[in-house]
Amino acid sequence: MDVVCSKADYLIPLDHTIQCSRMSLAAESPLQSSSSSEDFAALLDAELELASSDTSPNEEEAENDDDNDLQEPRTKRRKVEDFEGLEDLETPMMVETNQEHIGTSAVGKNDICPPHPGFFKGLCMRCGQLEEDDGSGVAFGYIHKDLKLGSREIERLRGADHKKLLREKKLVLILDLDHTLLNSTRLADISSEEEYLLRQVDSMKDDPDKSLFKLDSMHMLTKLRPFVHNFLKEASSIFEMYVYTMAERSYAMEIVKLLDPGKVYFDSKVITQADCTQRHQKGLDVVLGAESIVVILDDTEAVWHRHRENLIQMERYHFFASSCRQFGFGAKSLSESMKDERESDGALATVLNVLKRTHQMFFDPVLGSNTSSRDVRQVLKGIRHEILQGCKIVFSRVFPSKSPAQDQPIWKMAERLGATCCTEVDPSVTHVVSMDTGTQKSRWALQNEKFLVSPYWIEATNFLWQRQKEDDFPITRMRGSLIIIQTCISLHDMVAMSYVVIRSLILAFQILDDWRADGSDPVKSWFDGSIFHVENGIGCGFRSICHGTGAGLVLVSFNSGTIGSCFESKHLFGGSDPSFRF
Repeated sequence: MDVVCSKADYLIPLDHTIQCSRMSLAAESPLQSSSSSEDFAALLDAELELASSDTSPNEEEAENDDDNDLQEPRTKRRKVEDFEGLEDLETPMMVETNQEHIGTSAVGKNDICPPHPGFFKGLCMRCGQLEEDDGSGVAFGYIHKDLKLGSREIERLRGADHKKLLREKKLVLILDLDHTLLNSTRLADISSEEEYLLRQVDSMKDDPDKSLFKLDSMHMLTKLRPFVHNFLKEASSIFEMYVYTMAERSYAMEIVKLLDPGKVYFDSKVITQADCTQRHQKGLDVVLGAESIVVILDDTEAVWHRHRENLIQMERYHFFASSCRQFGFGAKSLSESMKDERESDGALATVLNVLKRTHQMFFDPVLGSNTSSRDVRQVLKGIRHEILQGCKIVFSRVFPSKSPAQDQPIWKMAERLGATCCTEVDPSVTHVVSMDTGTQKSRWALQNEKFLVSPYWIEATNFLWQRQKEDDFPITRMRGSLIIIQTCISLHDMVAMSYVVIRSLILAFQILDDWRADGSDPVKSWFDGSIFHVENGIGCGFRSICHGTGAGLVLVSFNSGTIGSCFESKHLFGGSDPSFRF
């Protein structure tokens, strides 16, 4: 049986081998059975190697000419000697053991297994034994729907892949799809202001550079993020790339066809929701790449709970209005505004520079030729820590004062970026981060010519991996404005509210709690001319907030399933204390 190069072609002899193995279990001798198992192991190694490499077999054959003088104990084992990682294979040991058991009972097979390296269609790939339903092993359905590998075999394959990639000076890159590389929407969710896109996508059918696609079979529109094709092309030269998405496989494969029509970037390395071993979580347990060389690009940090040090969190790509609504943004989407990210300095162009620098630092020749002990997580940590190095930050009414400041996400984010955070001002402080120009710390910053910025300065710096201009993130004064929220605000309905409004309400609660704690007069300014009043609500413990501005007054009632009632006060206050009734 000749070894062929096409992945699809391997599936035929694999299936044939499985059938032969089933027959041998019932009627053949141990020697005959071992021959079938050996062919199966050899072909599976070839299959796995092909699935985890973009290198063609002809190229690998040229690379391994120096190894051709190695003599294998059996002819059939030589058929896969051209594949990388042959020196790591365990099956030559298996062959010798089987030769020793010629003429013995079938029990001899158990001297090899357990542990079973893995199973294919329910049979051990080494000894042919039926799989026991004990929950062990990890399914690698994206390589083949019937493949399951044991922990020892996974580590062996990862080790071989690790050596191969380091020889090629490559790392592993895991790419999320939605909101990272693209944005999709159902046709039924397109707003009236987006209907021009339907005409546009029809007119672009024959345009090779188009980025907007209509997926008729799924009744969806998909918009590729600007620079995505250049990004994939350049990243593929220094990374072996996987797609890893929580979407269903049918959708993921349609999207991959748009991103990689020539199958030069991903091939079979497309991991979907069905491949995850933990619900609502992504993990590297189904990736045949060592954690020490894996970099992850994803817009959602929460799904990578076990691998946050490998993660570069991407700013979400909200092209369609439905995407904005899903995440509670009240502003117009990019499509409604007829705008888009710039190719030259958008999210993908920016992160590509980070990836290139990460690769350069990992393989820096100054560090020597031994790369096996290096860890890309330490490289990422070092790059991130340089961004705000030298900045000393104080926060003013950005998070609840009763909670430990060191536990707040934005405090931790600033420290990861290299800043020093503290709770009190002193001459060494460089930045005050606040949502209110009227606080004591904010006024101190203005008087002492320190940077006074909104929290979005830190968030933007974190997403873009470079210090942003402080002047681009001023604190917006609210004097003279009127906020009216006319919506049903149950706990579940809050996701439909504007992010800015939610932040304002949270800050209002925090400030009022501060006033109550220190005995201050609640009629004091947060924004110039603003007034707050809070009463305990009913139901699930929500409260009513009376949020006033220099131009008017708003009441929003929080209750589980209760409509938020809103009214505008006719009393426009300019410094007097207005009275209000509930």
